[in-house]
Amino acid sequence: MILNGRVPILGNATQCLKLLSRPLFKQQKHFSGSSGEDGKSDSRTISNSSERTTKQRNIIIPSDRKNVGIIGALLKHGQPHHGIETAPASLRENQLLTLLNNHATVTDHGDHSEYTFPNHMVGNVVNPRTVGTNNYELCKRIQNKVRSHDMVLTLGGDHSLAIGTVYGHYMGMREKPAIIWVDAHADINTPESTVSGNLHGTPVSFLLKEFRNLTSNLVGFDWIQPVFLPDDIAYIGLRDVEPQEQEYLERLGIAAFSMADVNRLGIKKVLEECLKRVDPDSNRNIHLSFDIDAMDPSVAPATGTPVKGGLLQFEGEFICEELYATGRLKSVDMVEINPEISDDKGVDTTIATAISLLEHCVGRKSYHHTEEMRELIEWRINNSDT
Repeated sequence: MILNGRVPILGNATQCLKLLSRPLFKQQKHFSGSSGEDGKSDSRTISNSSERTTKQRNIIIPSDRKNVGIIGALLKHGQPHHGIETAPASLRENQLLTLLNNHATVTDHGDHSEYTFPNHMVGNVVNPRTVGTNNYELCKRIQNKVRSHDMVLTLGGDHSLAIGTVYGHYMGMREKPAIIWVDAHADINTPESTVSGNLHGTPVSFLLKEFRNLTSNLVGFDWIQPVFLPDDIAYIGLRDVEPQEQEYLERLGIAAFSMADVNRLGIKKVLEECLKRVDPDSNRNIHLSFDIDAMDPSVAPATGTPVKGGLLQFEGEFICEELYATGRLKSVDMVEINPEISDDKGVDTTIATAISLLEHCVGRKSYHHTEEMRELIEWRINNSDT
């Protein structure tokens, strides 16, 4: 796996978007509203009775519609930009619930609003008490919801929230999920190694047992007892990895596939290899933590740390679609969308991309043609600077 090679960079975004705009299928929308269970904000339960069973690529698609819970996590203090906390509202305003209803029974449990504390820095770490306390509260909510739903979608918010969602997933099910981490960044810095001090670049270190001595004493995080091992997590889409992070990945032997690997092997092979590593017996629940900056900026510009040369639309959808097809996708994070960073067109593009990814997590199928996939990959490589 190539982490330090030069990654192909997308050059002509207009041409790429033209290719990606091809209609894949016609959607049918159905909506019926009713009250939910949480009192903090409005909840809506959306249902549809259609069921189907299909078999494709040797994976059986579940015939029953998933019972999906949604939580908005307005956590923003793990990174420096304003606006990231508005992403859940933007997703809902753009018909997220209605679109998910085409494929699942959805209950919106409202938002987890962030508690804030004075920023008492610990060494180089920014806002540790705020980030830690809010992750603890989010962890408790996820712990409860994974027990009562087939799947839970958490709408971020910055990626530090994965400390709470992944650990809450584990606590709720009392067994470790396999983690697929889709991101341009490794997010495995420790409180000691982080250069920026922003905790959205550290969540993996808080989850791994190997780093317990470096994370458990940080103020706000005394509640977490890491249980995950290097073989429990696999990365897809890496292309901006700090030297210390790369050393951690290599020393621990974590499955870490860069965009150079995706170009060389193809997204299908990369995902297969990830699942072989983290779920070799095909019997574990899966936690998908999806940072929108894993996508190329041509399809997701409204994010705080964009990096050129990322996943194209069909590649992100393929990951989500295939993980759903396992029947074991239990929890999904969609994070780092910031509607206040880009212009209106960029925000609309990013929101549309995120909604499409989430639709594929709950059962939407796009039937991407192999020829089209090959054409897009060839275009990305030919328009790179390598």
